[in-house]
Amino acid sequence: MKKYLLICLAVICGYTVACEQYTTPESILLHADASGEKDFVQHIIHNKKDWTYILSQITSGDTAWLQVAEYLKDHSDASATSALNYAVSHALKNTPDNVLAILGRQYSVKKICRSPFIEENIDYEAGFLKAIRSAVTTSTYRGENKARCLNHIRYHLQQIRQQTKRER
Repeated sequence: MKKYLLICLAVICGYTVACEQYTTPESILLHADASGEKDFVQHIIHNKKDWTYILSQITSGDTAWLQVAEYLKDHSDASATSALNYAVSHALKNTPDNVLAILGRQYSVKKICRSPFIEENIDYEAGFLKAIRSAVTTSTYRGENKARCLNHIRYHLQQIRQQTKRER
């Protein structure tokens, strides 16, 4: 009986460690360095629970999570890259200074300063663009990415206005 309890305890402890190993940016980057980038990133992407958790943390715009986003993008396939762009676009709304600071490295203004939605309601897209425009406008970031981002947002809002006129 003791042997059975010890085995159960070992399995439970092992399961807990496996589930909680990717809860911080530091743990992700540390594990990636130890296990090899490409295999590690593919493992994370295919583990829906970990991947969903990581993407949700990236949307917070926390600097450490944005570093994880940059790392993952460098080793991702097209599908994962699309999901990362989506998360970083949402982070722009939450912490524009942090996101503007990373644009031009792994993430481009063209991919982030726009609506990340595919086939979404046009009013919803316009609302999202207006929200990120407001966030970027009030940002204290002083680099050229701020003006480039605002110009790109304006362009997409203009495209939506023109599409709305054609539909009427």
